[in-house]
Amino acid sequence: LDWSDTRGVSVQDLFERHVESVLPTAEERHLSTSCLAALRTCLKDELPLTQVGRWSVAPFGSVANGFGTVGCDLDVVIYEESTTSSSSSSSTSTTSRSSVREMLLKLKDIFKARPDFEFTELILAARVPILRLQYGKMEVDLSVNNTTPLKNTRLLKAYSELHPSIGLLGVAVKVWAKEHGLCGAASGNLSSYAFVILVLYYLQAKWDLPSFPVEAATFAAALKKGPKWQPNAPLHILFH
Repeated sequence: LDWSDTRGVSVQDLFERHVESVLPTAEERHLSTSCLAALRTCLKDELPLTQVGRWSVAPFGSVANGFGTVGCDLDVVIYEESTTSSSSSSSTSTTSRSSVREMLLKLKDIFKARPDFEFTELILAARVPILRLQYGKMEVDLSVNNTTPLKNTRLLKAYSELHPSIGLLGVAVKVWAKEHGLCGAASGNLSSYAFVILVLYYLQAKWDLPSFPVEAATFAAALKKGPKWQPNAPLHILFH
């Protein structure tokens, strides 16, 4: 962000300009869309129908929930379509780790043979095993049947679509926390997801942000029928 000429510019405009400078670029958004399309094409070409259904691709996390920042990795899950409608918990805990490892090893060979992706790393010992790929300038973390984060992603996306200030405030707090060394579960701090949840609670407690039902299926109805929320304060005041 160029701060060299700020004469006559309000604090509100300066703050919003700073936050907007750390949002994902148009190139990154296009790359995410292109990557997801390439992944879907790959699965259609390489993975047959299973006994429970067809393999699908879905993004989750910062790139998909409306609280992303520049340089975000793309978190993606591939899952058998019936997995999300299962009555049991939809996560890798309901899929044997051995079958997840087997699928990730198969995917590793598939992507190593494709010119549009570059294999980087296979992490099998993690709580959620992932295959790490590179798609152009974007890092991609691919998991299998790890569908639990999809509901959280849809919930945050629904909130971010209520008003632009919600996403911008969440991003501002995430960036502040990272710059002060306060963000990152690996280092014993709250995750960026946790900071976004705290932002939403703050907006609900102080600025009357409506509370959405947890079930993702009701988000669309909540957006249509619920009150049209307005922050009644500029972004820098909300942050303060």
